[in-house]
Amino acid sequence: MNFPNEESDNSTISVEDEQIKRVQLKMQFQSTRKEDLKTIESYVNKLKSIANSVAEIDSPISDTDMVLQLLAGLPNQYLPLKNTISSMRPLPNFEEASSMLYKHEGMSFRKDESNNSSTNSAEDDQIRRAQLQIQFHGTRREDFQPIESYVKKLKYIANSLAEIDSPISDSVMVLQLLAGLPIEYLPLKNTILSKCPLPTFEDACSMVYMQEDILLQDREEKFKADAGGAGAEQSSGLFTADTFFTVVDTVGIVVAAVGAVGTICAGVGALGTAIGAVSTVNATRMIVGSAITVVVGWKIWQRK
Repeated sequence: MNFPNEESDNSTISVEDEQIKRVQLKMQFQSTRKEDLKTIESYVNKLKSIANSVAEIDSPISDTDMVLQLLAGLPNQYLPLKNTISSMRPLPNFEEASSMLYKHEGMSFRKDESNNSSTNSAEDDQIRRAQLQIQFHGTRREDFQPIESYVKKLKYIANSLAEIDSPISDSVMVLQLLAGLPIEYLPLKNTILSKCPLPTFEDACSMVYMQEDILLQDREEKFKADAGGAGAEQSSGLFTADTFFTVVDTVGIVVAAVGAVGTICAGVGALGTAIGAVSTVNATRMIVGSAITVVVGWKIWQRK
């Protein structure tokens, strides 16, 4: 009875396993893609690892195949580099091609970073531009004291806009200067707007400063006039002829009332003592007579 050679069978299995592994590794090698790995270094190292595994079973991958697979697994964004390397004669070796790939990756990363930075910067500028323009058109004279602060605020906003490549023309500066002035500046606003061409911003500011001085002088004169009128009215109201006659008439009424009271008292006193009643009546008549004499004399003297 003949038994199969065990050593021969083991050798056959080993060969078959190596063939299967070789096919598997080559399929894995040819399907390796940059998109499946995070970095370009990981992609290159993956190809090297598969090539080393293939080499361990006596089936090394040529340097040319390594370069072609390196290029085949790159995405479309590497197309210019792929065309450049593919057109080179002879083809660069795998290490040289990998080095070129690393450099391209670094340039792409810096370019993307720069683009992102530029995009963010542009967006920030747009937001700031909108904010400054709103602030510029919303600036009003009433919010600033003195007038110079109002002018400086407009200049500051204009300079900030110029820094982000959005300068404001001189005519727009003049128009906003006038738009922010209150109603008391209306004659000056109409005067400046009627000029053709419009004056420069600096000239318009000078005219506004002059108008401000005039308005301040008018306010001071009005204040003095109002204060003087109030003082005169107060001093004249202390004691006028009409006031005096009113007081005198009141005194006359009071005196008459006193006389009446005296008469009543005299009547009451008559019930007790006749002499006391006579004395009271006489005294009251003397007081009333004197008071009437003074009042009549004063009125006659005043009305001469």
